Amino acid sequence: MVTPRSDSLQVEIEVSAPLDSISQNQINLVRDFLTKKIGQSIDLEVKISPAMRLEAPALTVNGQQ
Repeated sequence: MVTPRSDSLQVEIEVSAPLDSISQNQINLVRDFLTKKIGQSIDLEVKISPAMRLEAPALTVNGQQ
């Protein structure tokens, strides 16, 4: 969600990612990049939902991968 403010944009995003895969420094770098690209101050809030990926590969009829 993007909310305009008088002197900045409030940007809130939600992502799914493995625990500890995104650092505060990376969030700061994204904010800095967006600020330069858009030319306006950005107040960035990122909500990270932990994600775990499980897969079950297809098996052939005889039970082999």
